[in-house]
Amino acid sequence: MVSYGTNSREIMDRKEIHDVLVSALMHQWSFSYLAMVRNHLSSQSTRLYSVSPDYDSITVSGAVLDALTHSMTNRLYFNARSGGISILFNSTLVLPAEGNSFVGKPKFCKFEFPDALRYSQKRMALRVNLTNKHEIPVTLFVDLDKRFHGKVVDISETGAKIMIEGNIVNHLKGAEIISDCQMLMPDKSCIENRIRVLGLVYDPDREVSYLRCEYVETNINSEAQIKKLIFDEVSRNKRLKHEAVIT
Repeated sequence: MVSYGTNSREIMDRKEIHDVLVSALMHQWSFSYLAMVRNHLSSQSTRLYSVSPDYDSITVSGAVLDALTHSMTNRLYFNARSGGISILFNSTLVLPAEGNSFVGKPKFCKFEFPDALRYSQKRMALRVNLTNKHEIPVTLFVDLDKRFHGKVVDISETGAKIMIEGNIVNHLKGAEIISDCQMLMPDKSCIENRIRVLGLVYDPDREVSYLRCEYVETNINSEAQIKKLIFDEVSRNKRLKHEAVIT
């Protein structure tokens, strides 16, 4: 089965907001800001320099002060994008931070840590069902003394559905970040992803839990392996349908 879907949600948990912003910082997402200037919405690129580990502030390029000079408020909307993922949040200027500048303005500006963040998966994700086909074992390393074993039910370029033996609903929570999710691919290679829990349900009849997740961080090699798996499965399905018509 092949299906398409999108995902957009509001994040209000401060730790999760922090994790998303740190990921955007580490992977150099494309940042911009929006400001209302003389009744016109202005969008300009900027740069995220730091995210406070205490959840109290973020630091961006001092160039944003140009927009605030003509604005009626010290509040700006910030947007960041990477591939099909985008985030949107607003924040209020705290104070200019120290730094060198060639035009007499501070190099950095400090803004309050956002209270909420809109997280969106913009692209349509091709998803293939692997039930009774490829066996892809999964190990979730939740912490040092807790791990869960399961297998992939369906997979896309942006996330997966995983079946795990037993009831683990009380062991994980929605929006939780799992730092290490290892998948053993059909060619026996192992890929590792950092994932976020999107949903978790328990089926008492089968005594299994189903975990829906999205990839938060993945490397180029892992992305390529997942894309190849999906391409091969789609090609296989098309071939079988073609053979069925001929028969």
